[in-house]
Amino acid sequence: MGAAVAIVLFGLYHFAHSPPFNQPNMMLFIMYPGVLTSIVYFVGRDIYAAIVFHNFQALFGVMNNVNIEPFTSPLYPLILLGVVSVLVLIGSDMFMLRRMKMDPHIQR
Repeated sequence: MGAAVAIVLFGLYHFAHSPPFNQPNMMLFIMYPGVLTSIVYFVGRDIYAAIVFHNFQALFGVMNNVNIEPFTSPLYPLILLGVVSVLVLIGSDMFMLRRMKMDPHIQR
């Protein structure tokens, strides 16, 4: 159920994206990588593997559908945002999720 909701929300997110990704046909097509990413997560139970797999698919999708020239120079604020996002993910995993698995006194 969670995977189905995530896939639909991922498709809807693309209405706020740039062309051609905000077109209804493209939005439906883009839900396909969401299905594959969900399968990777449910088989491996590893969020990091699912993120890497999804981003690998996204790179190929973007490179095949947009003019890549504007993306050839580094965007430092975007790189910083990516680093902060990864640190938040790792921090929440280490200090919340893994702690709950290790400490039997924490109620779920």
